[in-house]
Amino acid sequence: MNWGKIKQQHNYRTYRKRPKKPRKRVLKIHRYAKELKANLPASEEWFWKLFKKQKNINSKEWLSNTVICDKFIADVYHTKSKTIIEVDGGYHQDPKQVFKDQLRDLSLRKRGYTIHRVTAYSQESFENTIKKLTTNTK
Repeated sequence: MNWGKIKQQHNYRTYRKRPKKPRKRVLKIHRYAKELKANLPASEEWFWKLFKKQKNINSKEWLSNTVICDKFIADVYHTKSKTIIEVDGGYHQDPKQVFKDQLRDLSLRKRGYTIHRVTAYSQESFENTIKKLTTNTK
């Protein structure tokens, strides 16, 4: 028996000619953002509750927990104006976290984003941010 002829007749590689589907590269940050959207922190729930009541801002244009530049998750993001609203809970009072937030803000501002920070559960901070947003859009 001549095995060379059998291999030529029955080429095993012909069975694998179908192209493989390209795999989507899902980063951990995208999975985490999806989890955050499903289970909003209490401070962000508070913010959205007030934000949706605003008559002078269309809250449907704003997205929650969106990944930006494959590095950051914005609490609230407006794609047209590249505006980010960060809702700062008690965790953001820690000096290490304040420093990280400043670095993050600097990095995003260099990329052309506008960032507003709202202290969670502070009506005054919320109203100041809304005033800034309405004056910037007009």
